[in-house]
Parts: sequence; C-alpha cells; structure tokens
Amino acid sequence: MKFYIQNQLEASKAFKIDNPIGLIMRADKYNWSQEEIIREIETEKWFNRFSGTVRFVSTFAVSFVMLFAIFNYQSYSKIISSWITTKISGEGALVKQKISDTKLPYVAIHAKAGDIQGEGLDISLNVTPPDFRMELPGIFDGNIPIVETPKELLDKKAWVDFEGQIQEDLRKGVVHYPYTAYPGQLGNVFITGHSSYYPWDSGKYKSVFALLPNLELGKIFKVHYGGKEYSYRVTKKYEVKPTEVNVLKQPQDRSMLTLMTCTPIGTTLRRLIVEADLVENRSNQTSITGIAG
Repeated sequence: MKFYIQNQLEASKAFKIDNPIGLIMRADKYNWSQEEIIREIETEKWFNRFSGTVRFVSTFAVSFVMLFAIFNYQSYSKIISSWITTKISGEGALVKQKISDTKLPYVAIHAKAGDIQGEGLDISLNVTPPDFRMELPGIFDGNIPIVETPKELLDKKAWVDFEGQIQEDLRKGVVHYPYTAYPGQLGNVFITGHSSYYPWDSGKYKSVFALLPNLELGKIFKVHYGGKEYSYRVTKKYEVKPTEVNVLKQPQDRSMLTLMTCTPIGTTLRRLIVEADLVENRSNQTSITGIAG
C-alpha cells in the first residue's frame, strides 16, 4: 500500500489529476501495477481535458444563443407571434392592418351617389397617401414609409459614408435605392429594409422585414407613390450573397419591384430577395434614364 500511495502522490503532482485519493483506492482495490497506474492517470487526464473542453464549448454556445436572442428579440418575437396567430386564428388574422403613421390618413370612404345626385349607384373614394409608402399585410402591421436615400454620396463613390446614410435612413422606414425605378415606370423599384437590428438603436423599423420570408408567391401588395396606388404580385423568392449586385439591374421591358433584407435573421451572411411584377397602371409605364441595365 505504501508503494501505491507514494507513486500516486508523485504521479498526482506530475499530472495534476483531480482525485488522487480515489485513484489510490482503485489501485489498491484492483492491485494495479505501476504501469497500470500511469495508464489510468493518462486516461483520467485525457478525460478531464475532454470534459473541460465540452464545458467550455457548452458555456460559450449557451452564452452566444442567449446574447443572439437578446439582440434579435424584436424580430424573433414577431416571428413567434405570427406563428401563434396563424395556428390559433388562421391566416386571415394576419391580414388585419392598422393604417397608421401616414402624413395623410389612408381611408376608404363609401357613399351612395344618390345622396348627392339623387341616384342609387354605389361609389367608393380612396384617399391615398401622397408620400412614398407601401403596405405588406401579414408582414408589417401598418404601412411603411419608403425613404429616398440621396444619390450624391453614391455618385462620389464614398462607399462608407453612403452605407452610413442608408443605415440612418433605415431608422425611418425602408430605403429606395438611388437610380432605381419608381412605381409605374419600366425598370426595377429596389427597396431594402431591416430584418433585425441592434435593440438599443432608436429606429422604429428594426424588424420591419422580419416576416418577409412569409410573403408567398402570388400575393399582392400595394405601394403608394405620387398620390397613386400601385399593386405588385410576388413572382419570385431567392437568396444571394451580399456581393451580388445583379439584383439592382434595371430591365427596360418590365415593371417590377424588388424587396431585399438580410438572412438568416440577426446575420449578414446572405440576402433574401423577393421580386414582384406590377399588375396595375400598366398604361402609365414610362422608361427611366440614367440607370445601368
């Protein structure tokens, strides 16, 4: 026993094992040789390293998930709420919109022509916001301001300042990319918005496109521009790398609109692209100039 104790104490100092007394007792119980004792120490040393690594990785993973959830809680709470609403109340519950945050209230006025002219015909009068806005039922509750980012910084190729300007404008809504088409024109109306952003940021639209992946093919949404209303039907959804610039191309034989946001939520790894075609006001289409095709 003295031999084992002496060797175990020396080995424990050399290998820094966690429980030398327990190892001594096992060695005494099974009558291990010195070689077996050293082998057991090596095994325990490897196990301790492995378990330590597992604990470190697990702690890091849990901490990362918690921080990720905290930073993106607005977007993910919106996704969870949407999922619960859909499951409990059905898809129709998501279509309800609060028409708010407009410079001119967006209302539908219904009256009878007979009230004015003595005839019984029904008429409807829609008062459309005069500024640049869009409606995405089921994606955002209310209508969304579309902000015009100045093109001067883009002209100067001041990329850092231009990106800073876009981030500033995204606090006010979604951004219409300079030199892309406007509603009713031939070309590509390119609009980008946040799917998630820093929770301490002062912007009101940090998660405006969090539910954009839910916008199904064939769905119609509306854009208000210049006092007119334009309807677009979703035709395509796909993802691209952040460096992909072909999504900005301006076709001269098509009136389309593109929505873009970061994906997966909380990262900038890829971009979700949603393309839609104009389905109304085709007679008012005009070609635009100064845009690379």
